[in-house]
Amino acid sequence: MTSRTPHRCIASATHALIFCCVGFSVAVAQNSGESLSRNSIFFEAGGPGALYSINYDFRFDSHLGVRVGYSHWTFTFFGHGSFTGYPVMLNFLSGEGSHHFEAGLGVVMTEISMTDIFFTNLSAGRKDVLGTAMFGYRFQPQEGGIVFRAGLTPFYIIDRVFLWGGVSLGYSF
Repeated sequence: MTSRTPHRCIASATHALIFCCVGFSVAVAQNSGESLSRNSIFFEAGGPGALYSINYDFRFDSHLGVRVGYSHWTFTFFGHGSFTGYPVMLNFLSGEGSHHFEAGLGVVMTEISMTDIFFTNLSAGRKDVLGTAMFGYRFQPQEGGIVFRAGLTPFYIIDRVFLWGGVSLGYSF
């Protein structure tokens, strides 16, 4: 039995997500006639970035989109540490006009490092790929403008689910 390194897991997860995006965009080729602004940029407090993230969302059509984000923050709890996360999610919108239910699935590629653990010279680092989802409300006018999102964003780590949430504010164009 071979073990998989974090880099291989990240690469596999990324390839699987790209495959899903392409497959779903072909499967949802029929459009309802309504179209949303294709691009959004938003700041999210909480969510898949844990503390916060800055995100870009691209709409394949009015229903299907993909989101990529970046989060980096430091902490001083039992030592000095940093968290870097890259949320990547496929999301689906339903609803009409500006008000939508949003559901999504994806991964968060993470890197956590610590130094001076318990104020000693010990240090450690870890890279992981975590599963995540999104279920919530999204306000996004068809013609673009302010985007507001709020919802549950659970994390799937090994064999456990951790409930989390997020609130986002941004702009679509």
